Amino acid sequence: MLNQQEVEELKAKKLCHRCVGETYLRDEIQRDGKRRKCSYCDRTAKSHLIGKMTERVETAFEQHYA
Repeated sequence: MLNQQEVEELKAKKLCHRCVGETYLRDEIQRDGKRRKCSYCDRTAKSHLIGKMTERVETAFEQHYA
């Protein structure tokens, strides 16, 4: 299990639109993201913080799955 510091470090990582395979989330990042260096591919592109992405995915599951 991750400790709180590890969770916060993970939430602060950046994920660019190029590293996302799911079309809706990729398009959202490309449209609304900020240009920053991706924590996964090291390219500078429109990105969101992992913490923000987890909130979006959690909301989608809550709204569409029982």
